[in-house]
Parts: sequence; C-alpha cells; structure tokens
Amino acid sequence: MKISGFISYSHSDGKEITEGLYEYLTNLLPNFQPIYDDNVPEGNKIEKIKEKLSLCHILIVIITPASINSISISEEITLAKERGMKVIPCKDKYVTQGWNELPWDINEYKGIDFENSGELKRKLVYTLSKTIQEVVEELEPLKTEIQASKETIDQMSLIVQTDKSVYIYNSDMICSIINPNKESNIPISLKIFDEEKKIVYKNSIPIDPQGTGIYQEIIRIGGEGWLKKPGSQYVIVAEHEGKTARLVFFLSDFGVSIELDQKVYSWKDIVRIVVVAPDLNLDSDKVERIGDNQDSLITIKTKLGTLTNYELVETGPDTGIFIGELHLTGFHHDPLGNGKVPTGFGMTLGNGPDNGMIAADYDDEITVILKTPYKTYSGGALIRWNIGEAQWMQAEYKIGDTGVFAIIDPDMNLNPNLIDMFEVRIWSDSDPVGTKVLVIETGPETGIFKGDIQFGTETKGTAIMVEKGNTVCVEYIDHTLPCPYNKNDNLKITSMAIIK
Repeated sequence: MKISGFISYSHSDGKEITEGLYEYLTNLLPNFQPIYDDNVPEGNKIEKIKEKLSLCHILIVIITPASINSISISEEITLAKERGMKVIPCKDKYVTQGWNELPWDINEYKGIDFENSGELKRKLVYTLSKTIQEVVEELEPLKTEIQASKETIDQMSLIVQTDKSVYIYNSDMICSIINPNKESNIPISLKIFDEEKKIVYKNSIPIDPQGTGIYQEIIRIGGEGWLKKPGSQYVIVAEHEGKTARLVFFLSDFGVSIELDQKVYSWKDIVRIVVVAPDLNLDSDKVERIGDNQDSLITIKTKLGTLTNYELVETGPDTGIFIGELHLTGFHHDPLGNGKVPTGFGMTLGNGPDNGMIAADYDDEITVILKTPYKTYSGGALIRWNIGEAQWMQAEYKIGDTGVFAIIDPDMNLNPNLIDMFEVRIWSDSDPVGTKVLVIETGPETGIFKGDIQFGTETKGTAIMVEKGNTVCVEYIDHTLPCPYNKNDNLKITSMAIIK
C-alpha cells in the first residue's frame, strides 16, 4: 500500500527546500509518494492542486516567513483538516512567530522545528515513518473488509484477516481466522510462507464447538528462518477440510539515510554521524546499536585509514535514529613549523560509537558505508585544509591602547576537545624585529584564536614600541595550505593597523 503526501509551501522562500525534500523522500521512502504543485499537471492548476490534495493521506506544511500570509497554504490546511488528513507542520528557524501565534489552528498536530534542510529531512523521515504506519492502520479495516468480502460469497468459507498489511520486523501481528464450521475434529492449519515459499511459521488450531468460530493468534514477525529483507512479501495460508484462505502482508521498507554534520571538514575535526534507519529499530523497548552485526556492518574510510564494524547507538528506545562520532587525526605533519609533530597524529583505531580515530590527508574525503544483507548505503564529506586569516579588531589605535586581533584557521584546531594555542609575530615600523604573542582559541572546536598587545613607547613584556603614524602588523605563518599548494608549503598571513 503506497501512502501519498502533499507538500504545502510558499514559492517565495520555500521552493528550494521543497524540491530537495521531494527528491529525498522519493528515494528514501519507497512506500510514500510525495506531491507538490510543480508535479501537478498544467491546466486549471488551483483546482488540480485541490484535487490532488483531496486524494492524499498526509499534508506536510513547510512554514517559512513568507508562508504566514499565504492564502493557498491556508486553504490547503483547511481542506486537509476537513478531510481528517494527518498534518505535519514544519517550522523554519527564521519564522519569528511561536507555534501558538501562527495564523492557522494547527496546535493539535505535533510540529517539527528545523534550522536547515538537513535537519528537516532527518526529523521528517522519522515522523513520516510513524505517520505512514498510522495511516496504514486506519485504512486497514477497509482493506480487510474488501478482502474478507471476496471470501464470504460462500457463507461457510474460511477467512483469514490481520490487523495490518505492513509490519516492522520483530513486531507482533494479530491474525484472525474465521471458520463457521464448529463440528469438525480436524484442527485448522495455519502457515506463513516467505518469498522463497519456505514455511517460517506454522500452527494447528483446534476447533472449539462452543466458541464463536473466530480464532486469534498473536504472531511475532521475525526470528529464526524469517527473511529480514525490507519490503519482503509473506503469505498467510489457512486450511481446513478442503477450504483455503490466503492473505498477503509485507515487511516495512523505509530505507536508510546517512548524514554527517558538515559538508567539509578540516583534518583534525570531530565527525558526527546520523543514520536514520527505522527498519533497523528491531526492539522498540531497547536502545539498540548498529554497525557491528550481520544485519548492519558499518565501515568508515579515508585515503589514510579504515575503521570496520563501527558501532552507532540509538538516540532512545524506538527512535530508529542512530548516532556516533569520531576524530580525524590528520597525518605526520608539523603544523606549527617548529620541527615537531604532535602526538597522536595519523592514528586509526576505535570501534564506536564515540571513541574512533581515523587518519586523514589534507586533500581527502570521509565515507561512511552501511551494509545490510540486502543493500549498501553510503554518505560522506570532503576533508580540506584552509588558508588562514588574520585581522585586527580595529583599523586604528592610539599609543597606550591595547590592540586585539584574531587568527582564523580551522586547521589549527589541533585538539577539538581542548583549547589550542600558538604564537604569532607582532612588529611595527619602530620595532621591525617585533615580539611573539600567544593566541588562544576562543573555545574547543572554534578554530578562532585571539590575542592582544599594548602599544607603548618601548618593547617590553606584552607591549610593543610604536610612534604616531606607525603601521603595526600581525604575522601568522600558515603551514596547512589547501591544493594547489603542496602539503609542505607555507604562507605568511598578515593584517595591519595604524597608530593615530
């Protein structure tokens, strides 16, 4: 059963988000069909949109600043509410109104707050996986009634029914068998066959002559012999005294999304991994792990290192979202130009979810690969060095002032768990030799380093000699330059201020 959802958005500022979301949901959720106005046929487009919306099961509302005054969005929400559709409102961080201040009465629905399209995709795919299941459950009685009616042409027919048509692996099925024949001594034979026509479940149900003729079985979908392949088809066969009833059901197939927290990393950054995989949430009561078992093997690769069987941990029971992180450790290199290579550079070890280290080159990429018995998924990002920047906080200073300056270079965030520091040179026209000043990172992982120096009449301690009209220069030598520079090249980065 394919569930459809209409995406409502403002063309002024929501089109790019919607187009990316449409492609993402189409690829990730095979049992979900997203629709938005750009894939609605031409003609009387407003009427066509309303017609398409009326045939959908779910309305996704992308709430951006421009959408607040959109008449069409208001009409689409009203129509969805009239039809009793599921509504998933998604509010962008740039919307200044709170949920209670929005012009539509949608507080009854659980909304999603998002800061960027990546966060929206992660949150929405999880919410959709739950909502799709709810829709399937609501539609199932009608489908079951239609299926059952085919079997009731003969009032003495054997009928088999289930509470759903799609099941998550390791969930429970309620299977009902209706058998009006209460006088037989022969039990009902109940079997479940997989796609390869192998029996994965069987049971004999004795006839109760005093009962209602309705028999129920609670069957765990999963275990030894069951195929875990997402989307697998199974057939239930009930037999009794020459009569047979059949019913088909499927395993869920929500797909897998692998995302990293950045598109480009420096060589010593922390890489944070998010895997959205509802089908790998096998036990709704436990916080599970993936990556180190036969159902899910995770490999992480760079040019210089490989981590195998890397574990990720679920964010909570029954979320289907798995997270982990690892440190890039760079390679054997002297980033300060002092002839020393810091300890731990170029190491590769760890098994997750947060103790991994992997070596990385200055022009590299990191790839996370999740392999299941049926499909392989991957996600990745680039690893690049950067050209540093130097800047004074003011363009002009007076004698006696303290000058504050910053060095910006993500490559010098050598330990993302600590505050890093190094020295730069400050010189003036009156003191061309200058002095060295310590710059200190503004916080772990910022890659922004600040320092200060006093402008005086002599060079002493934390002061440098200047005169009126002097140029004062901060000089940082960058030893971590991106291509086309060679990894052993260096570049002087300077910034100047004037003494008034």
